[in-house]
Amino acid sequence: MRILAMTLVLASAAAGVAQDTAPDIAIAAAKNQQGILEYCAAQGHVGVQTVQTQAKVIAAFPPPQDAGMVEDAYRKGQAGTVSAMQIEEPLQDAAAGQGMTVAAMCGRLAAAAEQAAAQLPRQ
Repeated sequence: MRILAMTLVLASAAAGVAQDTAPDIAIAAAKNQQGILEYCAAQGHVGVQTVQTQAKVIAAFPPPQDAGMVEDAYRKGQAGTVSAMQIEEPLQDAAAGQGMTVAAMCGRLAAAAEQAAAQLPRQ
């Protein structure tokens, strides 16, 4: 449930909904997802295109006010740790908590990235 909540926040943020008092939280969550997708790609669970799609989503955000927090979330994702919305746990544990494999969780996060990218304005 927690990962699903994070996924929904990422999709909403990409659509411009998360422009409240804490946009850095949404940016950090998106960068964490970027890192996780890179981790997933390295494990062979998603393709490089998914990582590129997430990068497009992140490019739609304004620059963060706290770049260090965002970079820390990204590095944790690259190491396979979910770090967003006060959640910090290994991807394996997050997947097991959802009753799925890491590969299935990677697929779910990839689908969220695609959904978020589809909501971006066309250029």
